[in-house]
Amino acid sequence: MRRRLLPAFFAVLFLATVPVVAQGPPDPRPAIAAVQQVAFLEGKWSGEGWAQMGPGPKEAFTQTETVELKLDGAVMVIEGVGYAKGETSKRVHHALAVVSFDPAGNSLVFSSFLAGRPRLDVVPEVGPNTFKWSFSPSSGAQVRYSIAVENDTWSEIGEYSSDGKSWHQFFEMHLTKE
Repeated sequence: MRRRLLPAFFAVLFLATVPVVAQGPPDPRPAIAAVQQVAFLEGKWSGEGWAQMGPGPKEAFTQTETVELKLDGAVMVIEGVGYAKGETSKRVHHALAVVSFDPAGNSLVFSSFLAGRPRLDVVPEVGPNTFKWSFSPSSGAQVRYSIAVENDTWSEIGEYSSDGKSWHQFFEMHLTKE
């Protein structure tokens, strides 16, 4: 009985894969064109900034951002590492992000990863040399980040709002392309 079912199984498996194989490889051009909108971020960046979490004092830090295009430009990978200013052994920030194209939504997607936190997936706003993204944490507040690149200088701010109307800046950094 098993010997008779085996050829039938392989025939069904073969016929199920024919439509996928017949389609050929996916066209990477839409993804490459979409990610190219943020190619101004590509490179190695370093500089300084500050962050203020809650009512405490502003904490200064040094930061590097390494931004690379992958898969022939269809995906961008961003790794940011920050250290307490003057203390290269005290890491205060380490994040990884991926910018990719979602063909179903016909949009870019910014996926951010921080150890121990859930992945964040948002659709960024992209303009000439600008990149913005926002999200609402579970508290119902809103957080937004804005990057502007001009003359090989990356300027970024982070803002927080509990009501969506009044905004408080809690983060700022300025990086120079190496």
